[in-house]
Amino acid sequence: MQFRDYKVMNRKSKILLLTITVFSFITVLISNSSYADTGSVSRGILCDRRGSSTTCTYSVSTSEISSYPYYQAYVGRWDLILDGHGAFGGAGGKGGANGCLNSSGAMWSGACWLLIDSEGAGNVGDLNGVKFNGDRNIGGDYVAAFKVWVVEFYVNDATFTGSIIADGRRQSIDTLTSSNYNVQVGQSFTVNWSVRDDTATNIYPHKRSGSADISCGYSYGQQVSSIGSTNCSISGAGTARVLITAFGPSGMGPSFPENRWVDIDAVAPPPGGGNCPRLKCVSGDLCRLTDDDCDSGGNPFPNQCSVDADCAPPPPPGPTADLKCNL
Repeated sequence: MQFRDYKVMNRKSKILLLTITVFSFITVLISNSSYADTGSVSRGILCDRRGSSTTCTYSVSTSEISSYPYYQAYVGRWDLILDGHGAFGGAGGKGGANGCLNSSGAMWSGACWLLIDSEGAGNVGDLNGVKFNGDRNIGGDYVAAFKVWVVEFYVNDATFTGSIIADGRRQSIDTLTSSNYNVQVGQSFTVNWSVRDDTATNIYPHKRSGSADISCGYSYGQQVSSIGSTNCSISGAGTARVLITAFGPSGMGPSFPENRWVDIDAVAPPPGGGNCPRLKCVSGDLCRLTDDDCDSGGNPFPNQCSVDADCAPPPPPGPTADLKCNL
């Protein structure tokens, strides 16, 4: 079987960038801990032929990254050494390579590039130890459901060794915090978030236990900006949760979510708090904050006030008219 050299003008060697939209609505709840937003996996290669030519195909998948199996393959890299065993020209000593990022692992689908031209830099003749390294990427395409970096090598009286590497990425919920995790019923608090490389982010405030109905500036399931905040309050005692769901690039498509949340505990205000006035008259004519301004039932004691003037003794009664009866 004859194998021809890869040339720049080869139709298959032109860059192909196919936008693949995958509508796979997968409901997977990732734990509240955060995974790294990038990861890498590599594979060693050996493509060797003496006295004739052949092709070798190697692939590596981001699903092999043990820490998180759903990264989108967005960068393909190579780190290679080419040893030539022939003279310059048609006698051999040539190596070439083409690579594709895609979902299938087959050549010539997805985004494909010419990596090494066997009629150019790859025509090494009888030179040994010629190094080739570089990378190709799909940039800001967060939609493509790519998880495989596949490279097809060509050698004619030459040997390729080295490795190919796939870099994966995913959306990242960098921060999700509350200004207060323990509040009184009715007390306001602020939830902040920051998300990177997302295609959409939604917020889900909801009750977790007790009577902790929560109200925020966004309704349940509403889409929010990648960086934002909202003020919330809880109407009853218990635990409420604010959940953030971010969608972004993955090997399964852009509908694959990451979820993180914060829980907020709400308690009823202690006796003496809430709507009970905090000031009362003390020392005769002073209006001061006291610790005993309400009884155990939350009812205010007498002598409540707002300012010192409220505590001044009442003025003495004025003269009374002497009523006479005229007979």
